[in-house]
Amino acid sequence: MALRINILFLFAALLLFLFLSAISAARPQAVARSASENVDGIEVIKNVKKNKKVQNLGRFALEQINKKVSYSEPLAFCGVAKAKRWHGLDGWDYYFFIKSEKVVEKIKGSLNVYVYTSSYGNVETVNAGIFMPNHA
Repeated sequence: MALRINILFLFAALLLFLFLSAISAARPQAVARSASENVDGIEVIKNVKKNKKVQNLGRFALEQINKKVSYSEPLAFCGVAKAKRWHGLDGWDYYFFIKSEKVVEKIKGSLNVYVYTSSYGNVETVNAGIFMPNHA
């Protein structure tokens, strides 16, 4: 009788071990992220000064801002200094830190810009912060 209980106990332990092994094997493993991507899925774009796509999108965004903001002096595009991107609902969303200059007063500064694109590459929305002059 004691031998039967020990065999049943051993059999139950073996089944439990196999069950737990199957569960852990079926669980998806964490995907290794690239060095430029953080936990939130936000990718820091490297070498933005040489990245033509980023520079062109930043230039386009500043042109759109100049069209929208008619009460302010137009800004000249000096380049995207920092850029990040992440997957949006239907494409990529970008954050740009754009170096710019007021055209008439020649005041250099910067601007934070968010650009929302569709999966087809069309720019849907451009939102910008306030132009901040550089401090002397």
